[in-house]
Amino acid sequence: MTAKQSPYDYVEQAPYYKVKHAPSLKGLLKPFKGKGDYVVLEQQMIEAREGIAAMIDEIVEMWAKPPFSLLAIQAGTQASPSGAHHLRWRSRGRAQRMGFGVWAKAMQDKQTPEDLLEELYWFEALRLQTNMQISCLTFIAKQARECQEKMDEALEVLAQAKHDKAEKL
Repeated sequence: MTAKQSPYDYVEQAPYYKVKHAPSLKGLLKPFKGKGDYVVLEQQMIEAREGIAAMIDEIVEMWAKPPFSLLAIQAGTQASPSGAHHLRWRSRGRAQRMGFGVWAKAMQDKQTPEDLLEELYWFEALRLQTNMQISCLTFIAKQARECQEKMDEALEVLAQAKHDKAEKL
């Protein structure tokens, strides 16, 4: 990202561009023909999530350099139980507070240069967007995996029922 670009412009470039061309979600609205469809869907969601995670890592790297590294807040990641990483704001220093409140306080801080306010807003918008996308992709991948497991169980019940009926004949 150059000094003249907003974080919003950044998402239209290479890292996000690769992710946004991942398979579309309209594939969810079709009949699934077998185990392979669920596995493919889960894998596609994981790959898209990894693409967004790579972009989040680049954002964190940007925040490690001036002018952002000179602010009272820093960008970091936090792992969720699912293994996904979400972008978080953290205060600098011992207190180590996290979240939207840290960002809002930095926006009001007299030490925050006025010419960075717009960029800080776009970074917050980008943080909200990427975290939502990571969460949605993680949820869909989990649902695909769990549905496949339930389908496997249903097939086992079918096979057992057919076996039991054949033995009675």
